[in-house]
Amino acid sequence: PLYACIPSSAIQTVWEATVPHRRKDLVFLCNCIPSRHLNFDSSIDFTICILHFGVSHASVDDKGTASSLQPLPILNTSPQSPPTVVYGRHATTLAEVLKRDGISVEIASSAQHLQIVAAKKLAWSSLFWLLCHDSNEPMTVKEVWESKLKQIHELVEEMLPALERLASEPWTKRDDTELPKTSTSIKSIGTVQEVVDYLYAYSMSMKHGQITPSLRLGLNEIQERNGVLLSLMAKLSDDT
Repeated sequence: PLYACIPSSAIQTVWEATVPHRRKDLVFLCNCIPSRHLNFDSSIDFTICILHFGVSHASVDDKGTASSLQPLPILNTSPQSPPTVVYGRHATTLAEVLKRDGISVEIASSAQHLQIVAAKKLAWSSLFWLLCHDSNEPMTVKEVWESKLKQIHELVEEMLPALERLASEPWTKRDDTELPKTSTSIKSIGTVQEVVDYLYAYSMSMKHGQITPSLRLGLNEIQERNGVLLSLMAKLSDDT
């Protein structure tokens, strides 16, 4: 496997820069939407991983030197975390690698399964950087759940039709019958409460919710996060 931990916007560039006979061995570990970031060739054959864990850096002193008491990197996950989902040629190998570090992993049974998981992850990525930074002082995701639960429910209810539309977008012609028999399957985005439960589980899996998503990164990626959902919501509004 050729592991690529990259922004989703770089997937096509990395694929094109890889020698053709090794492209099938690419393993992309990133927050991508398959139907949006892998649609440059519907017959492509590689491995995708939708991540449900975090990696933190150790504390640094005033000179920028990492603390010797806390080595790099630090894995942020817990048994309550939604599973990291893998799909494709090297799914079994990647799952074994991640499980060795205590990361919960599922092998997706179909391209649609992976697309649904990616849509749910986008909901978290779109909501929580905004909710953590919409007041004078940044909040942790735990504080957001404690103070804005009603708002989270309302936002999920508002975006659910867009999430359902996104989850149903096709992106590959791969034959799923060749996937490992141990793979699992989901077929819908779920109810409002099920999406909220997912968001809560992922939020609390990293440092028990004592994290604050990056405002800078959220702003840099706003078109790939909130922009996707807003455009789908606008299309759904036009359809009605």
